[in-house]
Amino acid sequence: MEVANFLGRRYFRKVVCNALITRILFHFDVLFFQERLQLEEKLRKQEMELDYLAPFLAQMGIPERLTRQQAYRLKEDCLADLKQRLIDKANLIQARFEKVRITRG
Repeated sequence: MEVANFLGRRYFRKVVCNALITRILFHFDVLFFQERLQLEEKLRKQEMELDYLAPFLAQMGIPERLTRQQAYRLKEDCLADLKQRLIDKANLIQARFEKVRITRG
């Protein structure tokens, strides 16, 4: 009777330990998965911040694939934006040059 009782307690401990280990491992898997998702989301946001085309694609609804017309429009929008930024920089340089020229007179 004592041996059966001992074996019963031993079996119970083994079952409880296995259940606890399984639960702990599951919990760590969930935490790891959540951290991985957060890291992937952070990396995706960083890519979007560095991606020059992102604002232009956002205007188009961020399509999976671009048609030939969408790609052409995207190119034209990017070039127009680049041209405007260059004009703005040139105007700023010109304004600073004029300011220095007037002050040195």
